[in-house]
Amino acid sequence: MTTSPASSPPPTMSPNGLLYVYAECGPNVTEEKFHDWYDNEHAPARLTVPGFLSATRYKSNDFKVPTWLATYDLTSTKILSTPEYAKLRETASQNERDIIGSLLGLGRGIYELIDSMHASGYEVKQGSPVASGKFVYAVHMQVVGTTSDEPREIAEQAFLQWYSKTRVPLLSKVPGWMRSRIFRLVDFTEMGGGARTHKGQNALVNSQLDKPPMKFLALHEWDREGADVTASHEFKATMVNDDEVPWQVALGLKEGEGAPLAEMEDRRFSLYKAFEH
Repeated sequence: MTTSPASSPPPTMSPNGLLYVYAECGPNVTEEKFHDWYDNEHAPARLTVPGFLSATRYKSNDFKVPTWLATYDLTSTKILSTPEYAKLRETASQNERDIIGSLLGLGRGIYELIDSMHASGYEVKQGSPVASGKFVYAVHMQVVGTTSDEPREIAEQAFLQWYSKTRVPLLSKVPGWMRSRIFRLVDFTEMGGGARTHKGQNALVNSQLDKPPMKFLALHEWDREGADVTASHEFKATMVNDDEVPWQVALGLKEGEGAPLAEMEDRRFSLYKAFEH
């Protein structure tokens, strides 16, 4: 597999939307119970809805919380407004309602795809584990200001262009790179959190479930284990201000233009389970 990034319009049935779900069990839900519910009830039910192309679960390997991540590729974010999807909530079992209400945290982000790059020869095989990287590097991003009087939208365009033209090519040089996708947040809902009034309520402080979500999300995938990816010289060379979380980035644009100030916060996950469609 070569690692020359290629960007092209996605085919008709390729994922244009993403359902991105963080979860933390907390003291009231054992991991055994959580996995049994998610693997045998929650995720399989969503794959019965037309427009859901894949379901994949990951576990953090960066010692941060939330620990668990699930991603669902969608043909469109409109799928989440269909009667078929609404029926899942209406007919949810008491077991599902109890678990969601008892989790320390459960946050659901809906994203639309705005850019996609992949390694030459890489093909998305819908619903197959092959479509899921063994290691995912997730970067939450947003523009927080600008040094000029330009509208925020102009600064965001400049930032996204910088990220696509500068950051992604660097990451694509890391051995085993499969693809990089950039998304825009459409909606975010915090669904769990019932256990926060109990012991361990501070576990999510300063996590993705303890503050407003950032507007953009970049997902980078590799077909190698996380330890192999992050230990490579190529990956280490991509780290900018790695000791600062969230990162603060000032972009130098053309003379006379303002430089948007952005923050980025990364998460790292290893593949836990890819569901057959």
